[in-house]
Amino acid sequence: MPTESVLLLGAGGHAKVVYDALRQYDPTVGVDVRDDNIALNGQLFFDCTITAPIGDFTKLQARVHVAIGTNHVRQRIAVAALKANMLLHSIVHPVAVVSLRARVSAGAFVGAGAIIAPAAEVASGVIINHGAVVDHECHIGPWVHVGPNATLGGAVSVGEGCLIGAGAVILPGLSIGEWAVVAAGAVVTRNVESGATVAGVPARRIEKR
Repeated sequence: MPTESVLLLGAGGHAKVVYDALRQYDPTVGVDVRDDNIALNGQLFFDCTITAPIGDFTKLQARVHVAIGTNHVRQRIAVAALKANMLLHSIVHPVAVVSLRARVSAGAFVGAGAIIAPAAEVASGVIINHGAVVDHECHIGPWVHVGPNATLGGAVSVGEGCLIGAGAVILPGLSIGEWAVVAAGAVVTRNVESGATVAGVPARRIEKR
């Protein structure tokens, strides 16, 4: 059933992708775009006008999507919205492929060409970006961002807040710990510890710069 209106929080690059998916799914949906960057107030966002700052959540409409690519910021704003009894709204691009036997939780975004296979579970606030593949029985924890064209083999487990870079490949059955980072193009052949950053082929732990 189409949604009458959605509060879109964030007016950056990722928000443009989310907005496009929302409009392609339902061109008639009302969209209220808000951001905390005061400099954006009154600027055009496609056919919408940005309101900044976001304002008091308790005085805003109840259905919201946090369209911010940075995981910890998306988490912080979504948690504040939930505390104000708002509803997190999921957005799935009409040309994404989501199995009827997969589960996509509240506030998630699934981009064009992405595939979510049977028995996969995508938690709240997750981004599955353009062309990413989440194979069967994968578990994607909350506030994860799976970048464009990344591929997760069957039964991969990704912990809360992880960033899986564009084009990365994670072999079946592996676990990625909470808030870890898998660099773009990495091929992960072993489990990744929480908080670690890995890069390369095969992926090895590196120090953040």
